[in-house]
Amino acid sequence: MDTRSTIQLILQREPDLTIQEIADRIGISKMAVFKHIEFLENAGVLERKVEKGRVGRPFYRFRLSETNSNQLVNSDSFMLQALLDYLSDNGNEEILNSFLRERQKKTIGRYLEVLRNTKGNDRITKLASLRKSDNYFPELRQVDESTSELLELNCPVLKVAMRNGYACTLENELFSRVLDADVESKHKKINGMGACKFIIRARKHDP
Repeated sequence: MDTRSTIQLILQREPDLTIQEIADRIGISKMAVFKHIEFLENAGVLERKVEKGRVGRPFYRFRLSETNSNQLVNSDSFMLQALLDYLSDNGNEEILNSFLRERQKKTIGRYLEVLRNTKGNDRITKLASLRKSDNYFPELRQVDESTSELLELNCPVLKVAMRNGYACTLENELFSRVLDADVESKHKKINGMGACKFIIRARKHDP
């Protein structure tokens, strides 16, 4: 994941950080963070507030903008979203849906190959690891013995999914097939940024 995306995800979880605090979490210099912060501010993704210190000059804290932070900002996400918006806005829904189906098919095949020797909660944990590799920035939580919650802070098709729902249907089918589980999804906001939440329930099989 690139540095700008990492900064956004950090501020999604911990709003109102200083440049030094962001730099400490990433492990790079303040000057390097400042350049990325400047880009994200100009893109309307971040906003700053002035805070007066006890001694010396005022300093700034940064958070995600309420209106322009539904997805991570990088060249790949801009290009993908522009393509999806173009297809949707120009009456090419079937082309868009065909693209999403093909994307799902390839992803299912890749995941099943990796998960074929795992079962139960180990399978869910390994799926979360795959989603992390794909930059979905997942967070996995065990609700009870048969239920898990997978929160994804970065979904590349979230905006499209919120418009027509088909992308979410395909994601549910993907999880259901590779996990052999019942899956329910919903969208939510975390500090102004869109996220996807999947509730995964183990299926009861006849002995």
